[in-house]
Amino acid sequence: MTEEPYETGPLAPFADATHDLTCEHDLEGNILTANSAAAHALELTLEQLCTLNLRDVISVEAQSHLVSYLETIRRDGVSMGMLTVRTASGRKRVWEYRNVIACAPGGRTVVRGLAHEVTDREEALQKLRASERQLRTIVDNASDIIGIVDPSGLLQFHSPSAERTLGYGFEELNGRSFYELVHEDDFVRAKEFFEKQFSLPDQPRRTIDLRVRHRDGSWRLVSMVASPVVWSGSNASIILNARDITERKLLIAQLEQANRLNSLGKLAATVAHEFNNVLMGIQPFADLMKRPDITPDLVAKGARHIANSVARGKRVALDILRFTNPANPMFEPVDVADWWKKLAPEMRASAGDNIELTASFSGPLTILADGSQLSQVFANLISNARHAMPRGGRLRILARQARPGESFPFGVVPNPERFVYFIIEDTGCGMPENVLRHAFEPLFTTKTNGGTGIGLAVTHQLVCAHGGYVFAESKPGIGSAFHLFFPVAEGTVNLAEAPSHRKPARDMASTVEMVNTEC
Repeated sequence: MTEEPYETGPLAPFADATHDLTCEHDLEGNILTANSAAAHALELTLEQLCTLNLRDVISVEAQSHLVSYLETIRRDGVSMGMLTVRTASGRKRVWEYRNVIACAPGGRTVVRGLAHEVTDREEALQKLRASERQLRTIVDNASDIIGIVDPSGLLQFHSPSAERTLGYGFEELNGRSFYELVHEDDFVRAKEFFEKQFSLPDQPRRTIDLRVRHRDGSWRLVSMVASPVVWSGSNASIILNARDITERKLLIAQLEQANRLNSLGKLAATVAHEFNNVLMGIQPFADLMKRPDITPDLVAKGARHIANSVARGKRVALDILRFTNPANPMFEPVDVADWWKKLAPEMRASAGDNIELTASFSGPLTILADGSQLSQVFANLISNARHAMPRGGRLRILARQARPGESFPFGVVPNPERFVYFIIEDTGCGMPENVLRHAFEPLFTTKTNGGTGIGLAVTHQLVCAHGGYVFAESKPGIGSAFHLFFPVAEGTVNLAEAPSHRKPARDMASTVEMVNTEC
């Protein structure tokens, strides 16, 4: 584009009134006139500025640009772009300019320019570009798959790790429906999962494990975390972070199989020991009753002892059957306060007159649980506490909503805001570390009054079946605390009423028994 030279009138008053920078220079770059804003920006006086050439004010990096700029002006009559200048104190400033050839009074050909300082904008853009490059580097090199899914399930974006994990190229996945990759048996769960993200965007982040098809036709198990992205009050998309856990699950299954075989060996040894004790209790009285001179009183006494031993054997057998053949939970919303109100009289009677039992619940709490199995869990723990306090003591039950991101000294609870947190703590004899380590093992007991060692194992089993977590802390001579986490019933999370995390009232030992719900 070429603009013809044009005549100008006296514009100096207008030039000095603007915040933009104006200047005239000849075709060799010698500065002829400028306004006060230009001189101020370069930290010079007008007199000083009008004695300089353009090469005296532009930065070292822009010197090579000067020759091409003057050639463009001579050829096209106009030039526009960005220019980095150097002030008198050495600071660099960025100007956005548009310069044209014009006719000055007297017929001289000059270049008249208008510039606007954009230093702050350019610095912000540089920082933004640097941040984008850094973010891109992180996304491109992340081992987890990062993706964006729209409400219809279409993949709007996915990181390069998708190709490394699932074998698909960028074009094969971009714009494709995510549901096409999901195993048919997981399809309904996946659809419900995504629909909840859009319908309940304010709820805590959710996770789901799904089987996803690899490009070679095999199935990979991925664990996903979803977060809705909200723009202007509407849910535009969901950000997914997916991790391939196939190998991990296989290793866990192998480990569980090894542990199961090991546990079966221990269980067989324990059962043999228990029933040997039962038989040893029967044997002397059976021998006694075979004597020809036995009296009716001794027969009756022997029969009573044999009956007691048989009853103990029956109790051991029933406990083992209950542990190895548990009933599936019948889940329903359980209001914790109402549930405890009905259970409390029975539990207080079970605890006995010499134990002070108190319960405190913070705010309305509703969990998804089987009410009868929940009662069994608390009955087992209260019974355990009663045996730990033969001379009496205090037993306290606390419950509250766990807070988002809350951490606990006794173990890790993923997404704690999804759980109601129960504490059952006593002032009993406590457990040493070597006992605490086996507290949840079936048939492990230190009781001398006929305990079978099934109560805590069943407690662990039932909490796992509810998708919860259970941990134990204990210190000899101070007491024990059991920490239970049961899932909050959907739609009842009330984070605003969740109090701040409070440390246990008593100092527990650092020994902690942690039980993971992946069982």
